[in-house]
Amino acid sequence: MGCVAALIVAAGAFISYDRYMLNESFLSYDESGLYEEDNMLKTKNWFHCQYGFDAPGNEIEFVTLTTTPYDSHRNNSGNNEIREIRDFSKLDEMFYEDDGVKVYYHIRKIYYVPPEYAEKLMEQGYWEDNDEDSGEEYIKANQYKIDELVSVSTLLWEEK
Repeated sequence: MGCVAALIVAAGAFISYDRYMLNESFLSYDESGLYEEDNMLKTKNWFHCQYGFDAPGNEIEFVTLTTTPYDSHRNNSGNNEIREIRDFSKLDEMFYEDDGVKVYYHIRKIYYVPPEYAEKLMEQGYWEDNDEDSGEEYIKANQYKIDELVSVSTLLWEEK
């Protein structure tokens, strides 16, 4: 009987933890509290995670923030600590590794994606596949998706 009670308590604790601490939802731009100051992207709001999605061509990045019930509770606690999310002066240091070789690229614009589009971006295979992950054909194949995302997103930063 004691083992059954312990299992019920453990299962309840796990389910509560999962729903309170790990149940992510995407924030709208207004809910994110994002603002630009001193070439930094900042917020006073608590968030769970930041996701970034580079568009084919590696010149546009789409970002979003997520929250959990725990983070929402922290936002209401009155803590106005500023969180620095992105240093725009370091965007020229962006790279990815391709077979052990660093390939550098340059972000020219960053947009905040609305929640419904962030969910789509998180899905595997959002960008049209190509034998290569770069090149003009790859960019052309995805241009309609890039244009659609730009049209519904909020511009956070643009290279001057």
